[in-house]
Amino acid sequence: MDPTLSRTGTQARESSPGNIEQQPVDNSFAATNGLKAHAPPVPSRKQEDGEDLLSLANPYAGRDNPFAARTDRDKTRKKNVLFIMTDDLRPSLSVYDKPVISPGIERLAKGGVVFERNYNQDPICNPSRDSMLSGRRPDTTQTWLFESIVPHKYSNIFRYFKEEGGYKVLGTGKLWHWTSTYLDDFHNDYFPPNSDDWNSGTDENYSMMNASVQPDKNWPEERYWDFRIASEGISLMQGAADTIDTQPFFLGVGFHQPHRPWHMPQKYWDLYDKVPVPVTPHSTWPVDAPVVATGDINPAEIGMLPDSSKRYLANPDGGIPEDAIRENVRGYHASISFLDHQIQRLLDEMERLKLVEDTIIVFCVDHGMNIGDHGMWDKRTLFETNARVPLIIRDPDFPESFGTNASALAENVDIFPTLIEMAGLPDPAGRLFPPLEGKSLVPILADPAMGSVKDFAMTQIARCCSSGCGSEKVEKVNYLKWEVCKGGNWEWNELNERVYMGYSMRTDEWRYTVWVPFDAPSRAPQWGQPLGGEELYDHRDPRCNEKGNFDMCETRNVAKDASLKKIKAELFMKLRSIVDENNLKHWKDEWEKEEGLRKTKNEK
Repeated sequence: MDPTLSRTGTQARESSPGNIEQQPVDNSFAATNGLKAHAPPVPSRKQEDGEDLLSLANPYAGRDNPFAARTDRDKTRKKNVLFIMTDDLRPSLSVYDKPVISPGIERLAKGGVVFERNYNQDPICNPSRDSMLSGRRPDTTQTWLFESIVPHKYSNIFRYFKEEGGYKVLGTGKLWHWTSTYLDDFHNDYFPPNSDDWNSGTDENYSMMNASVQPDKNWPEERYWDFRIASEGISLMQGAADTIDTQPFFLGVGFHQPHRPWHMPQKYWDLYDKVPVPVTPHSTWPVDAPVVATGDINPAEIGMLPDSSKRYLANPDGGIPEDAIRENVRGYHASISFLDHQIQRLLDEMERLKLVEDTIIVFCVDHGMNIGDHGMWDKRTLFETNARVPLIIRDPDFPESFGTNASALAENVDIFPTLIEMAGLPDPAGRLFPPLEGKSLVPILADPAMGSVKDFAMTQIARCCSSGCGSEKVEKVNYLKWEVCKGGNWEWNELNERVYMGYSMRTDEWRYTVWVPFDAPSRAPQWGQPLGGEELYDHRDPRCNEKGNFDMCETRNVAKDASLKKIKAELFMKLRSIVDENNLKHWKDEWEKEEGLRKTKNEK
């Protein structure tokens, strides 16, 4: 897909199927930001075993795309939903102008809207998924780390479609982090039934966790979790197709890749055998960024290929050789191509079953990933590389928007209300407490060029910081000692050790982050105490907002720039008002106030 450079309402132009074309690199912008240009991927043609890699990269050559077909469907028919979620995927996809071979996602994007600037609410699996699937922000779900569940009374996407929409709700794979808690929301026998199955070692081979890059010549593709999950999703779709005349279906399919380890069949690694894999644009810590902003569970050792004797310690000041970064980037890209093939299988089955015309499709992600960005090698930071995530929505009732991009700000918390409106379900106002905190993105689907529903996106994370934060003196030591929980890294899930809450607000022109002292017993930020850190990153250059440039800015914290004092003060007030109006205590106070008014009225 070769979109134009317009940031708003970009109409996708098709090239040869599966081919990835890159825009010319603006050398002045690249030089300013210390970037290196990269060429588009051209896969090597043959593998040793004779498999045609070109067909793997271009599976739809010469085929029509039913997802992009503009048909006049019968709008009296209820729409089905295919909800695809995956893990740790930043916008490293060809539809976001990155050199990643992902023809299945391209195929979907040509029949939907690509949201260029969509953000998650907490860059950790559990709180991000709880926020997205419940439609509330982390301060309302009270889930910041790996707490067990969102309270049952909150409802969620799956339960709402089941109870309020009468849908047959089916699911498989990693949707919730603690899936076993929510099995009653699904009509099928869930596979896998327990989150612990992910760590059984029988499939993804977690015993090799330290070797993050794991192309495998020996394991058959059918043994991998994501292949099995796609197969289960196909089976559920086939069963649901038999009853769609009397009951529409909601099918959730949660994939694991590209979560570490990047373990994939060898052929996906070989796709990039002769591809110039790009190096992470900025592999050192942003100038003047506070220590508290570092990810607190970054791996100390950078995983390499299992047979490699090379080992490197993570270092935010740089020092990781380009070949090590490139090897990890290649492993990440190869695992995405493996994921993409599983998505192709789902879409192909939907086409075979003739379900495309009446099905909403959502492709979403829990959070992003650092691959050496800013010296970080994991998630759990509030930079653009962790906060911005892919989102593609296809609503068959908006064919005029097929193949377009939307640059409007959006959030994962918006997905729940968007699905409700697209499916024509009852308005949740007054039905759910606390109320949903996202906004429907349907106005953007109706008009990707001009539609907008909000002027901010918020991401947050709880942080422990036993040394080198706030007013404490920073000593030049190994960066893992800059920020560790009192009980050590293995006790990082203990909320009582989290002494700061980082709130990061993205606007059109800025990313503003404050690290507010956090009182775990009361579960509330302490605004009256000195901040543990403050960050301001300038996104006024429109190229920082281009969909493919999510990893190219935020290299200098300008929070101390005196000329930006007024802007910073305005951003602080806006951020605080958002936090104050979106939390569990606020909603309880509002509910008690309304209850009191109703009681007084009844007494009169």
